[in-house]
Amino acid sequence: MHDAKSGSLIQCTAGGRWLRITERRTADGGTVSVSVDITELKRAEAAMALSEERFRRLAINAPDMISESRLDGVLTYVSPASLAITGFTPEELVGQTFASVMHPDDAAKVLEMCQAVFESKGVIAPWLVEFRATHKSGAPLWLECKPTLAVDPATGRFTGLTDVVRDITPRKALEARLRRAQADAEAAASVKAEFLANMSHELRTPLTSIIGFTGLVSEQPELSKLTRDYVGRVANASRALLCTVNDILDFSKLEAGQVMLHPEPVSVGKLLRGALDLFTPQAGAKDLDLILDDDDAGDDLVVALDPDRIRQILFNFVGNAVKFTESGSVTLRARYDVDAGLLGIDVIDTGAGIAPDKQDLLFKRFSQIDGSLTRAHAGTGLGLAICKGLIETMGGDIGVESHVGAGSRFWFRIPAPVTELASADATGPEVDRMTFVGARVLVVDDHPTNRELARLFLTGVGAKVTEAADGEEAVQLAMQWPFDAILMDIRMPRRDGHGALARIRAESGPNDATPIIAFTADVDAELVQRLRAAGFQYVVGKPVEPASLIGAVARATAFAPDQQPAELADVA
Repeated sequence: MHDAKSGSLIQCTAGGRWLRITERRTADGGTVSVSVDITELKRAEAAMALSEERFRRLAINAPDMISESRLDGVLTYVSPASLAITGFTPEELVGQTFASVMHPDDAAKVLEMCQAVFESKGVIAPWLVEFRATHKSGAPLWLECKPTLAVDPATGRFTGLTDVVRDITPRKALEARLRRAQADAEAAASVKAEFLANMSHELRTPLTSIIGFTGLVSEQPELSKLTRDYVGRVANASRALLCTVNDILDFSKLEAGQVMLHPEPVSVGKLLRGALDLFTPQAGAKDLDLILDDDDAGDDLVVALDPDRIRQILFNFVGNAVKFTESGSVTLRARYDVDAGLLGIDVIDTGAGIAPDKQDLLFKRFSQIDGSLTRAHAGTGLGLAICKGLIETMGGDIGVESHVGAGSRFWFRIPAPVTELASADATGPEVDRMTFVGARVLVVDDHPTNRELARLFLTGVGAKVTEAADGEEAVQLAMQWPFDAILMDIRMPRRDGHGALARIRAESGPNDATPIIAFTADVDAELVQRLRAAGFQYVVGKPVEPASLIGAVARATAFAPDQQPAELADVA
């Protein structure tokens, strides 16, 4: 040890111990020394100094603003980051409440959180609060804080608040841009949906006339063979155009996530046989064998699925197989996995096959194996992409196996739980037995050709038809004359179909309970549900099929009250 005066500290060189030595003189002139080992105290002081230095460095260099305040919110310490974040130096902020730089509406949120934690005596943990503030320059800021109550370890009382404040202005700006982008995207999707609805209406409306009138012309007995052939070509071309329109609309709905599935009990064997039978003429022209291999998935197997969508997929698969197979056969095979509840469908052909490097194009939109202007087979390139989208919407899988020169196998697997067929409705009308003699039908459409076509179909089975060019005229006629059914277009000038239906139902007139049938080109399963919910009894799509129109009117008039015929010659 080295010498020290009274009360001095002496460090032992041996062992590195710290001693506090107190010396005092005795009455006889001697000296008494008292030594206390304070090594642990000195280590604690060194550790505290090191910790304080570390905290000081962190506070100085931290990009976030660190602050301490009393319980009343008055700041007692602010780290140097305040200058970069708020434009205020620590000296300018100390002594103020931080609420002084907060937006008044947001200061209340921070205070509410602090009070909740304080009143819970620490049981409730603090949470992050975002708030608006103002930079010294006047620029708006977005900050984030999480005030934590400081506790006196001796008494357990709250002594103040510590906080770490972060600048989240860039993040909030990004969120605002994302919200604007989402709003723009939703607006664009809405515009696109409206455009598609209008396009559907505008394309289907003339197709209604083309397909309807060519069908009527082809039934005329006096046509020459050449003329009948020409009419048949027009009919085939118009139906091909209708398929293209349907493909575009279906794909757009899949992209927008607007396709709704409507499962119902379906006999698998009947569904497959019906799909295959439609291609008998095309297959016969090529001497192709159409084979149905339904094994354990025959008429006795009834499962829950959307028959219209499965039929659409089968038409694509079988139609492509027949189109691209020049000789041999096309086989439609079905298997059912009882344990997994999966229905598996394969369409196998003996065609030319598809090269491996071309197979990836099959299920991509607007892609075709042969996209050249000289390709032998036309098409939009959307059919299989639509099939893929539908199968994935059903929760299934889809794929292809093919080898050049050895044919192809297109397949899909979908969940399809076993169920039972619903019993037939004994009270429903039997359309085949219905008579239209004397039935009065109001046909409402702004296109004269559509009205004429509906008139020809309905008068051909004995109905009396009155025409209205728009919803306003329909309302006026409905107020004057009783009808057994009203065929109502949806998109019309002056007053649309919805408005006309509402007005007719609201008035105490002769047709306030008359069945009203929607007549629209915008037909899909979801729209049909909305139209029925709006009050339309049935929905007839455009292009109109005679059987569909006559069947809807038959069902409607079957329940119409028996009314005395009224002379409609003046308004027809």
